[in-house]
Amino acid sequence: MTREEHLKFCTVCQLKDFDARQGVICSLTGRQADFEGSCPTFKPTADADIHATPYDYPATAINVENRIASTGKRFANHIVDTIVVYFFVFLTSFILAIGTELTSPGYIDSMNDDDPGFTALSYLLGFSVFFVYYAFMESVFGLTVGKLITGTRVVDKHGRTPNTSTILLRTLSRFVPFEAFSFLGSPRGWHDSWTDTWVVDKN
Repeated sequence: MTREEHLKFCTVCQLKDFDARQGVICSLTGRQADFEGSCPTFKPTADADIHATPYDYPATAINVENRIASTGKRFANHIVDTIVVYFFVFLTSFILAIGTELTSPGYIDSMNDDDPGFTALSYLLGFSVFFVYYAFMESVFGLTVGKLITGTRVVDKHGRTPNTSTILLRTLSRFVPFEAFSFLGSPRGWHDSWTDTWVVDKN
């Protein structure tokens, strides 16, 4: 059986677990499924889309919508992650300032806050830290500090950690003007829908 065929069972099984590297795994074995035909330990969840037999599942049974994170949790994620990004921007700025002062004494004092070059550099630093933070955290761990606190994570439509290219596109999509307003009336934003990713409750 293919991985997608296995996931038709695993994603609606009470014994499923999640690993940042492997995706959906069996909590009994700690590994991805490798059964053929049917799983002897399969226990469907209460909301599983069961058809004629316990092993007859359509592709739509892989339904991450059942676990989608609430708008409140998404907002909490945004607040926490914004604070974390600002912290890293401050930390990076501090380190760069020390390095600049050590290599070019007095250069910092000579800079003018109204200088367009200084403003552009500040924006570049902020955007760079923002991009690296989200791209690294979501591609490696499948979550950010905010998601860790709220018990949520980002997954693809099969419940797995999205690949790196998807996460990079997802992160770039956050820079689209008015993207934050895409959450109005919907629990998913443009950076979710454009990359076919979902933020879901881990349990």
